[in-house]
Amino acid sequence: MQKEGEQEYLLQDWEWEGNKLGFITYYEEGRFKAKNEFIYEGDRLVKVVGEGQLGYHTEYFYIGKKFEKINYYKPTGDISAECRFLYQGDKITNVIVNRYNSYGVGKDAISMIEKSLIGAEKLVNQVDTFTHFFDFLYEGENLISISQPSGPFFTLEGYDKCFNVMYNFFPFATVLYAPFPFSVIDTDLDVFLFSKNNPRKVTYEFYQAITTYTYTYDDHYPITIQSNMIVGDRHEETIYRILYQ
Repeated sequence: MQKEGEQEYLLQDWEWEGNKLGFITYYEEGRFKAKNEFIYEGDRLVKVVGEGQLGYHTEYFYIGKKFEKINYYKPTGDISAECRFLYQGDKITNVIVNRYNSYGVGKDAISMIEKSLIGAEKLVNQVDTFTHFFDFLYEGENLISISQPSGPFFTLEGYDKCFNVMYNFFPFATVLYAPFPFSVIDTDLDVFLFSKNNPRKVTYEFYQAITTYTYTYDDHYPITIQSNMIVGDRHEETIYRILYQ
């Protein structure tokens, strides 16, 4: 990863065990930040364990070959969030997230991230529980919007014809700061998991943040991704370089 005017840093390192992903190590400005271990029963992922960054872990449950739910746990073993999936055919069309207050934050001190997710749809089922509803809309094999009852949350457009290496990638990884589908490190919704191709524009409607993407390819796979994000008068350019094995 390289931000405008800065040197290039390693962001992630993926370790494979045959055709299974064994570990992802995350870095910040070249320094170790956290590591995820992927645990399987046969060919099926059943757990992702986070090393570093407080050691949260995630467990996966299935109906047939599809996700039924994903549970996120604190290092103490207490559940912090539950994510349930509804399908039409093979596509995820609805996600229901029960977020449990695992960080000692009261109802009147919800973080800005949580506020952006809940919006007008915050439902307090009990003192420390919040429920989030997400609707997924597709055009062909590509996701074009994620919405909440109040309106669009993310919109995606301008897809290319090349293969998205993150398509159907399963981790929805270990949660730290926010519910599915946030990763162990980032507080950015990973909208790239659900589309066969690569979007050229993504709009985060809550903040009116617009990110455009420019790709270079090798044999229909992206090898560099240049993102240009605009939020109000702020502009940030980042280049990601992907090395394949």
